[in-house]
Amino acid sequence: MVSSTEPWRRDDEGIIPAYALTGGRTAPRHRMRLETLIGPGPAARDVLAHCAPAELRLLELCGTRPLPVAEVVGRLRLPVLVAQVLISDLIDSGGLSVVASLETARPDVQKLEATLAGLRRKFSQAG
Repeated sequence: MVSSTEPWRRDDEGIIPAYALTGGRTAPRHRMRLETLIGPGPAARDVLAHCAPAELRLLELCGTRPLPVAEVVGRLRLPVLVAQVLISDLIDSGGLSVVASLETARPDVQKLEATLAGLRRKFSQAG
């Protein structure tokens, strides 16, 4: 029986190794950082029938609102790389999609400069 809080753990057989969850893969096909926002994909409902328990939990978590990879990792209590591989698989199948990442987001340079100027004024004695 698979535990709902730890999808890689079986009560009757001990711990399932991470490579069993990822099919032996050790790198995700899609690059993502911990702050990358993951949300539902165009085929989220269609992939439900073909998902493993950990993937179903991923779809549950990201199905209502986008979440950063770091939060998904924390909630699933999976190693980061394992979660990234599973997320990547679900992106390939259309179950999940990347909502925003640092690669696609452009910082507002004026806001950053204003923040830096404010910090310099406030902490001018810091050097």
